[in-house]
Amino acid sequence: MASTTTETSQKPHDDPENTIHILGLGNIGKYVAHALRKHNPDLPITLLFHKRVMLGAWQKEGQTITSIRQSPQLDERNGQGGFNIELLGNLPKGAKSESTSQGPIRNLIVATKSYRTATAIKPLKHRLDKDSNILFLQNGMGASDKVSQRWFPDQENRPTYYAGICSAGVNSPPEEVFSFIHAGLGPLIVGRTDVMVWRLVSHQAPSPADNSLVRALHEASPTLMTTLTNPTDIYVEQLKKLAINAIINPLTAIFGCRNGEVFGTHQRIKIIKDLISKEIGPTLRTLVPRSLPPEQAHIFDDDQLFATAQQVAEKTAANFSSMLQDTRQGKQTEIDFILGYLSRWAAKRKIPRPQIYRMIGLMGEIKPRYYQKEEGKCITDSGEPFCSFVWPGIDWSKEVPVQAKL
Repeated sequence: MASTTTETSQKPHDDPENTIHILGLGNIGKYVAHALRKHNPDLPITLLFHKRVMLGAWQKEGQTITSIRQSPQLDERNGQGGFNIELLGNLPKGAKSESTSQGPIRNLIVATKSYRTATAIKPLKHRLDKDSNILFLQNGMGASDKVSQRWFPDQENRPTYYAGICSAGVNSPPEEVFSFIHAGLGPLIVGRTDVMVWRLVSHQAPSPADNSLVRALHEASPTLMTTLTNPTDIYVEQLKKLAINAIINPLTAIFGCRNGEVFGTHQRIKIIKDLISKEIGPTLRTLVPRSLPPEQAHIFDDDQLFATAQQVAEKTAANFSSMLQDTRQGKQTEIDFILGYLSRWAAKRKIPRPQIYRMIGLMGEIKPRYYQKEEGKCITDSGEPFCSFVWPGIDWSKEVPVQAKL
């Protein structure tokens, strides 16, 4: 049984200063677009489509983005419409953009996969300048750096960058392109990232008075639980999320398990503790600003990193990580912006990272069929668990559950 409400609004007039453009309509992109429209019916919002086929799905689903809240008794569906659409298209090299507008973009939310970000922004770069604001909503770190290197090398003419850390639970329903399942509450933490964090040049959090992007996110707080924070704190939040993703996401793909099963055996816990104490922890601590107060820096101690990752795994126990979902479908993962980011930084600091290096190298060898042999496992064609190739010194046929005594 389902309860459905659909709200639409007339398309607003094109107003570059107030229009919010959204690039990337995965779960998080849809979630934010829906919330912005729900709490501001007159806000001009433009969805950017890269593929013409998306237009057909958009028409089929009533030109709305639908939020689904599931319960045993009732599935509550809320659709929001009134969005403008621009088609960017997959265009041949040298072809002009098929975008329905070539006007300036003042407020852009980027929710693409990290590895697609720089390429996805290419058709828009001539519409972005120092008066533009870009919010990056992504896993890992380093995507905005690639955008700067490729398209905005001149810092004086670069857009203002914001990062968003979203901890809401959002999943995809089958066969519905423009719907999402709102599975769990969590804040959206937003702060500027284009300032010199290491020198703490700016202590100030963004204000709704700054621009239309920040104001719109603030007005959607009843759903997004928006928290505006200063550059240092958003950087710390990025590092925390990077650590959690580096611990949980690759391991779910390697073991073929849900988040809650990553810490499920003594063998897995030993691997995680070794990974943190020898590689992830030492690398992260070189990324922490020296001026960070001890009470904040403490969260990057080995025991705290382990405890935080374990808490997140327990809180999201039934979830399949995005990395596991990608490997199951034979898609590219964001490993290069998670473990890859740490690996590159460790190399600069001459920190040994053999486990991280090995995990990155072997992740690309996982085949979707490895997950089909046994539920909750990743089994190779030879019948061996894939993890035995990553950590060959462990007898994976005799995993001991954490509840059992060694």
